Amino acid sequence: MTDIDFSTMKKIEPDTSSGLYMEWVMNNVCNYKCSYCSPSLNDGSFPIKDYDRIKIFFNQITTLYTGDKFLFLTGGEPTLWPPLIDFVNELGNEYYIKIVTNGSRTERYFKKLAQCNNVYQIGLSVHLQYADIRHIQNIVEILGEHTQVNVDILADIDNFHKIEEWFEMAESYKLKCDMICKPIRMIDGGAQNYSSYQKQLLKNLRYTNSLQAKILNVPLHFKINGQLVKYRNVYDIISNKHHAFKNWKCNIGKQRLVLWYDGSLYGAQCSTARKHNFGNIYSEYSIYNMPVTCEDDFCMCLPDIRIEKNV
Repeated sequence: MTDIDFSTMKKIEPDTSSGLYMEWVMNNVCNYKCSYCSPSLNDGSFPIKDYDRIKIFFNQITTLYTGDKFLFLTGGEPTLWPPLIDFVNELGNEYYIKIVTNGSRTERYFKKLAQCNNVYQIGLSVHLQYADIRHIQNIVEILGEHTQVNVDILADIDNFHKIEEWFEMAESYKLKCDMICKPIRMIDGGAQNYSSYQKQLLKNLRYTNSLQAKILNVPLHFKINGQLVKYRNVYDIISNKHHAFKNWKCNIGKQRLVLWYDGSLYGAQCSTARKHNFGNIYSEYSIYNMPVTCEDDFCMCLPDIRIEKNV
């Protein structure tokens, strides 16, 4: 792929005009307390409170949106919700599901999760402050035989010296996964202050050996100024702080929904989208699509960067 000068960006759009990319921030219950994570995502104040209402909402989404639906489950730590595997199985083939987890549950648990036929992808977020390299290796060996596995090594500056060991492990055991080194966004949305050497590692450290991904009719990559860009190149945008779109026009709600752990429904993750709340699934909501003027200093979420927007 031809290199793109991200500083010349005038327009970003998803790579397909159809499908739904939905994210559910399921809870803020987590067994990790990472230094770069907001307490609002790990203090346990919002467990899932109404499983029946959740099921009703997803049945409605199934009728509202035709075509492929990609559901991204995150948290908190999704695997700490006891009914997770039952919920995934009940959704059936209407959804392709990605689950992002820190991988701390037991091997027995992940063997059960691997049997869910609609799990399109597992994202393992390796938090170097806590993760056990041998345990994650075993989890990848379990999951990699059944689904696409992405391992994101969170590039914490305080633990940066540990990163290369993970890529050496993947190469040595020929793990069935894709592994990258992911820049960390701080609570204000900006990236950590990486050195030039660290930025180069962030760009160059890659390991690719996962199962072939299914082709879905949902926006999983994006275009810049009309040129196709792989989704993971968005990390280059963040690490070099080109993810500032303040005053751009952004089409929140188009092909994207975000359900927050308190039931609030939005068209994106950012604070601008939160000013245009679609409602709450535990009371009333109305989904619409409209361009709004970005008021954020940085685009906070990777799928939000991919939303159709222009200067």
